[in-house]
Amino acid sequence: MIRSRQIGSIVLNEQTHLWIKQTLVTKGSSLGQIARSEGVTTSTVSIVSRGYRRSRRLELAIATAVDLTPQALWPERYFQDTEA
Repeated sequence: MIRSRQIGSIVLNEQTHLWIKQTLVTKGSSLGQIARSEGVTTSTVSIVSRGYRRSRRLELAIATAVDLTPQALWPERYFQDTEA
């Protein structure tokens, strides 16, 4: 069961957030460690990870920590360029 829901234009995805946390643990990291390296609070990183707020800088830091791009981690947040 995918646990995501949309509130207005915001897509909240608890499943992705839990996957991020689990993957960070297996890599020896955490949301708290990302927060410290970016100079923000852990709750700020968690809010971005869950989808309540956007921050390209934190999305990049989170995605990099799990060896993905922000576009791969949160495809619903990034529009695909269909005109090539």
